Amino acid sequence: MLSSLLQQSLAILVSIGILLAFPCTGNASIAEKLPFTQVFQAKQTLSIPVTSKPGEASLEFPSVKKEAGRVLCLKFRAFLSTPEPAGWNAYLQVQLNGKRICAYTNDKSPRLLNRGEFCKTSVEGLLNWWHTGNESNDTLLTFFGPETGEMDSRLLSPRDEGYWYVLDISDLANYIVIGADDRIESDKPNTLTFRNIYAPGDSGVCHEMRIEDISVGYLQEDEVRKLSPISTKPRIRLKGEKLQIPGSSLTISRSGAMELTIGKESYSFDSAYSYPGPEIRYHSFALRPQPDPGWKVKLSTSKKDGTITVKGEADGYSVTRIIKAHDGKYLISDTVENKTNTPLGMSIRHNVYTPQQPGDIFFSGNADCQALDACATNPTLFMRQPKSSVGVVAEDDVLRLQLNMMRRKDSVMFGSEHFGLAPHQKYSMDWALYPSADRDYWSFINRVRRDWKVNFTIPGPFAFSEGEVLPNRRVRIYSIPPWLEYSSGSGISREEFKKTLKPKLAKLFAAQPDALPIGMIETNLVAIERKNLPGSDIIPIIDQSPDRAGTYGQECNEEQTKVFSKLPWFDCMLKTADGRAYIDTYYANRAYIDLMVYPAPGNYQLKYLLDNIDFLMDVVGFKGIYIDQFTLAVRGLGQKDRCDFSKWDGHTVDLDDHGEIARKYTDAALVGAKARATIIKHITEKGGIVVTNGHSVVRETTGLPCLNFQETEWTPFNPLEGMQDEPPIEGDMAAGHLDTPMGLGIRPTRFGKDGEDHFTEIIQKWVITCLKNGQLYCYYANRLPSTGPGAGEYGIINHMYPFTPVEIHPGWLIGKERILTAKSGTFVWNHKYKPVCLVFDLKGKPVPPDVKMHKQGNAWAINLKISDWVQTAVIESANDRH
Repeated sequence: MLSSLLQQSLAILVSIGILLAFPCTGNASIAEKLPFTQVFQAKQTLSIPVTSKPGEASLEFPSVKKEAGRVLCLKFRAFLSTPEPAGWNAYLQVQLNGKRICAYTNDKSPRLLNRGEFCKTSVEGLLNWWHTGNESNDTLLTFFGPETGEMDSRLLSPRDEGYWYVLDISDLANYIVIGADDRIESDKPNTLTFRNIYAPGDSGVCHEMRIEDISVGYLQEDEVRKLSPISTKPRIRLKGEKLQIPGSSLTISRSGAMELTIGKESYSFDSAYSYPGPEIRYHSFALRPQPDPGWKVKLSTSKKDGTITVKGEADGYSVTRIIKAHDGKYLISDTVENKTNTPLGMSIRHNVYTPQQPGDIFFSGNADCQALDACATNPTLFMRQPKSSVGVVAEDDVLRLQLNMMRRKDSVMFGSEHFGLAPHQKYSMDWALYPSADRDYWSFINRVRRDWKVNFTIPGPFAFSEGEVLPNRRVRIYSIPPWLEYSSGSGISREEFKKTLKPKLAKLFAAQPDALPIGMIETNLVAIERKNLPGSDIIPIIDQSPDRAGTYGQECNEEQTKVFSKLPWFDCMLKTADGRAYIDTYYANRAYIDLMVYPAPGNYQLKYLLDNIDFLMDVVGFKGIYIDQFTLAVRGLGQKDRCDFSKWDGHTVDLDDHGEIARKYTDAALVGAKARATIIKHITEKGGIVVTNGHSVVRETTGLPCLNFQETEWTPFNPLEGMQDEPPIEGDMAAGHLDTPMGLGIRPTRFGKDGEDHFTEIIQKWVITCLKNGQLYCYYANRLPSTGPGAGEYGIINHMYPFTPVEIHPGWLIGKERILTAKSGTFVWNHKYKPVCLVFDLKGKPVPPDVKMHKQGNAWAINLKISDWVQTAVIESANDRH
């Protein structure tokens, strides 16, 4: 089983306390109450059928006269029609005059006017209204529900808005242009297109997306401003102690605030640390300090080690910040000390201000994102102004795992809403500032890659395979089933497993002596056979229908939990706050129960996994291990497959509205950090190779020689629809920017008959999509059809590995062994010998290259022209040709 990491809406917990604007009151919607001067009303309702492909419907409305002091807006109701309320997801795209309507207007104003900053739910906290996984943020959250407008009970606010959307379209509309003598010089009509990307085929439940009550009209500018956050923070020049590195300086004021100056541009930082009261309150390292008798700040400098220290003292805690300049960046360490006899819970908020409205912003590699959590794989914030940029990197485990980021009108906030500390304990949160006159996100990310030492050699290609060697397909790493004592390997004794696998490995080595076959184990699920577990008759049995009706994180009652109490895994099972077990009934076979567990130092699951590794490598003869669902932190805090609510790790809490601890619990990704490092080292010390599903999320495993990939096929981009287009930047793929840059590929069979007929093109287009996102391609579907319309060749994948990253970029990757690209460009080959250049089309077939090379010192300058985003090219040594 590969963990099907379905597209998750990115939740930031309610405790952030940002105004949501529209609670459920039972009143008319904001959309209906707005003073809307209508200039067009559609007569028809649009219906877009739900099929196996995205669908769309269009209409026209006349050009309109541009009116001063007023903003042209689009208003409509949209929903996916189901008999009952059935949730939500990002499935609606809207185009006006061929341009997709995205989250922000051209002047960076929020486009969605009637729904506040976020959608508040009882199951996922706060959700973005716009899908944050692609570069343009052009897909709106859409509700499944009946025509009556009844909303899902899990939606907390804004319930009154129902299915209504009001969008600012003032920057995209066609207006009437009046010339001399009132002559109409242009009155081009407007074309409005609604697109439904929900395309599962006929589910039998949802048959159509409906767009109703479509109208266009004007709102007063003042009315639009009321619906946007108001800028309230002052911007002042700081005075204080100063650190410098070439090209920038960092001023630290006596109040603890900081100002980063790069050339003539500046970035100001303040930090706030909560304490409880009638409502949550904060002590601050403030840009403009206000009287706070409960908070004393002292600044000191050390010429000996070149550091500046700021210490804030409150009754219950202290914060000691140490700042130093090192190797082109500023390192900041914030040590929080709990001075009391009770656990401390704290909201920590760092705010970044720029003199003007913040420009382009990247949260974890996601461009123009409104908010994001679950940021640990790429714990970065990147901001830029016209002539400079700054990157912020969370370094320590707790800040990485708890990191959330949010954009406001005048600032960007990052920090933690879940920090906890046991009585009389200390913890240091480490983060770094990377200043630059270079505005490129990828230049920043390559600097961090070098600092984190993640540019090691990646062998490959990798494939899930029975171990078959095909003459035209190059594979080096074979992940060979069955799983050990799980899923397809459940019920197979170790002796039987050995007898089955040893001949298979011998056959593989005979055909390919350099093959690296790896065994398969699961990190967080343990299959227990029901017949061997006394009392298992009271545990839920799930009918394994095609719909997989079970629950990933099924809560057991007390009696059911007692059934597991004598198992050696009981100490490492995920549990509710009152100690009831979570189990998996989604993936589990009828004859088995899947325990939900986590490895941590000293617990049984770690011992069990190490024993699995010893058996697979020492007894069976595998050359390494594939480990599924390894990091446990793909989704945010509070998830049932990540957290044990029956214990406290000393650092993870939820806060209530008063700033008091509402819940203490264990983040399995945090307490398992050293265990996961132990697992990796145990394999590599045997000379083995490690491949995992999920990128590193903690300092202990970052930089270890482990090949980590991210599942990528769940992104909204449909290669069949965009075969000739430039692929988008996808948020899921940005998870690999600070790790092994590998994306698990796509299965064309997901697209039915069209997928079969375009099998090779889909694979090659997904290779291009990975390259656009700075990622190498790993096989999911790994055998191309030999005949029929879907047939083709493996193309650039056969020339992709081994690869030692030097730099990753959007569309091309530079390695020590080769350069890979999906776009034209000028490249430098840093070797004395002349390379070869191979170009491939969407069928994977070689085409004549349009390339010019000339010697440049000890290197070669290469000018390459290809059909961008529909062809791929590799520049490599002639000896690497396969």
